[in-house]
Parts: sequence; C-alpha cells; structure tokens
Amino acid sequence: MNALSAMLTKTLGAGGPGDIWVQRGLRLALPLLAALLMLAALAGQVSAQNDGREQDGVQSGSLLVHG
Repeated sequence: MNALSAMLTKTLGAGGPGDIWVQRGLRLALPLLAALLMLAALAGQVSAQNDGREQDGVQSGSLLVHG
C-alpha cells in the first residue's frame, strides 16, 4: 500500500509544499477505494446467486399465478 501511495504521489507531481496533503489524501482514499471494490464484488456475487435462483424457477419478489 505504501509503494502504491509513493508511486501515485510521484505521478501527481511530488516536490511541492502540498505533498503531505497528497499523501494524507491517498492514505484515506486508497483503503476506501479497496472497501468499495470489495462491496461491489460482494454485491455482484449476491446478484449472480439471485439470478441463478430465478433461473431454477424460484422467482423472488413475484407472485406466481397458475390458471
């Protein structure tokens, strides 16, 4: 994580007085981005499981009427 932060700091133009703020921002942003990616992956898995259930004939959230 520190290597990625250092690489991004250099890419964003290191050397100025605002470097500490760039580093602090990256320290906050990178873990939040990782958490969002994990939540998106989890939501994708749940969605895929729900799609599989609906294909098996069990449709969630709908009323099956036999006539």
